Amino acid sequence: MKEKIILDRKTKIKILALTIAIILFAVIGVSYAYVTLNVTGNEEASSMKVDIAQLELTFTDGNVVNISGIFPGTTVTKTFSVTNNTSNATNYDIKMSDVFTTFTEDELVYTLTSTNSGATKTETIMPNNDGLIKAKVLIAGNTTQTYTMSITWKEKNDYQNYNSGATYHGKIQILSPYTYTNGTANNIKLVDRIMLDNTTAYPTNTSSKYVTASTGINYANPSDHSYSGYQVYIEDVNFTSGSNKYLGTTFSFDATSGVFRLTGTTSKSQTYSTSSIGKYTCNDNNQRCFYKNSNTDMYKILEVNGSTVTKVERYVEKPKKDEWNGLGLYQTNQNTLNNEATYFFRGHVLNNYVSFAGDTWRIVRINENGSIRLIKENMYVQDKYNSARNDAMYVGFMFGTSSDPYANTNSSNAKVRLEEYYDSYLAGYSDYLAPIDFCNDRTIASTSGTSTNYSAITRLTNATPIFSCPNETRDLFTMTTSSIGNKKLTKPVGLITYDEMAYAGAVYYKKSNFYFSQKRYYSVTPIQNTSSGAIIIANMGWFLTTVLPDGSGWPIHPVISLKADTLVLGGSGSANDPYIITQ
Repeated sequence: MKEKIILDRKTKIKILALTIAIILFAVIGVSYAYVTLNVTGNEEASSMKVDIAQLELTFTDGNVVNISGIFPGTTVTKTFSVTNNTSNATNYDIKMSDVFTTFTEDELVYTLTSTNSGATKTETIMPNNDGLIKAKVLIAGNTTQTYTMSITWKEKNDYQNYNSGATYHGKIQILSPYTYTNGTANNIKLVDRIMLDNTTAYPTNTSSKYVTASTGINYANPSDHSYSGYQVYIEDVNFTSGSNKYLGTTFSFDATSGVFRLTGTTSKSQTYSTSSIGKYTCNDNNQRCFYKNSNTDMYKILEVNGSTVTKVERYVEKPKKDEWNGLGLYQTNQNTLNNEATYFFRGHVLNNYVSFAGDTWRIVRINENGSIRLIKENMYVQDKYNSARNDAMYVGFMFGTSSDPYANTNSSNAKVRLEEYYDSYLAGYSDYLAPIDFCNDRTIASTSGTSTNYSAITRLTNATPIFSCPNETRDLFTMTTSSIGNKKLTKPVGLITYDEMAYAGAVYYKKSNFYFSQKRYYSVTPIQNTSSGAIIIANMGWFLTTVLPDGSGWPIHPVISLKADTLVLGGSGSANDPYIITQ
């Protein structure tokens, strides 16, 4: 059991005396420091300069933060400055890197003050991982901005001995300039990059640049076997050479059967080498590399190291009807918030990858306000959506009581875990994040006895998803500072909705192929409350299904929105070359 630290007046006097004694010992050369702020590579000079493009970062006491041996209430300060030596204004990020800490309970906090319109931060938790202190700081030409960073072990006058002896290590860095490196455009916004990279119509979507939502999409359950033909699709994938030894200089493709065959093949004993680059490879009888939904793939070899293939493109067949049912960037202003336009990715697109906050995300859509909705590629954690199922209130992202189930007074387990993720991995990137909004639609379509059908069941049955929220005041989750919605969120993170999944290409209990299929994850959308319990919609891996909120637990994939003015540093949006938002 934790013991309580009691710092009465006598104890504090003793600690003060001990502190003074330690400082005196340090002055006369004893190698002990009460609060160590080591200066790496700066043993003799009084300052260290790091040149980054046109900016100069100067540390008056080193860029390394090493904190140990402190007690509650102690504050450590770091001073540094950033100088722009040119006449042009520019932007930069302040980052904490090489972070290692044993502090817990979010008790180590910092504030940041500056001169000449530099960045400022009110009390904020120190990053527990490598992350940003402040993003996109504007500095005028021929200007110096001087910073004071004050780091404090926050005193709670309560149990805090669990952090006794805790340490913190990190390095302050700046990143600059903001430049788009994969093309000719500098300082281009991610929104503009998305639009530019999707101006060419997809092969099956020829009617417009951004196909309207009413064109080429059938939200009803597609048939699995009534396709009239197939077409070739190329995917970027990771590849291990394994035993794939058939090689061909070219291939043939039967659009009726969906069969690839190698031509100009060699024997199966062929060993990969640099001469294999540009050829095609697979492993199947009679060089039949891919047939409908078989598990044998054909690859084009792009790179070979020794005898190992290290980079490929995978060639697969896709039913034409499946592709016509959605592939590309679509636009609609029907059934959206305020009837404003939104642009959404649909189908098995391969150009909506984003690298942000040390992780990979997929672009869901450009929201009505111009911010960019992302869903995390890999789950954060597998856990329950809520703690129970035996009441209508448990379909809520927040919920009330049995007598008032839809009051937003209690947080669901999913909300708690998402906020935990935000604190651990996204707090340092808050300058990039837009206030989020998402609809936990609990409007009722019908009731029968003890059963309640929510509106989503009608939209699922009739294949009519929406981007709007029928009860904005209650069910549109927004930030406390928002002018719309229920204003119940303190952290900008949530879950995907059923409707966003449907627009992306997911369907109910029928296999569909879209950019976030083959994964399991919760949506935030309820469908029913019956005598068996509350039920919400989730993605099974290839199709939509329904799950109980307190089941064995499903993957939780955080959803966030980037600000509309977010700049892209590079990348083409593919899996191997995602759009880069942060370094």
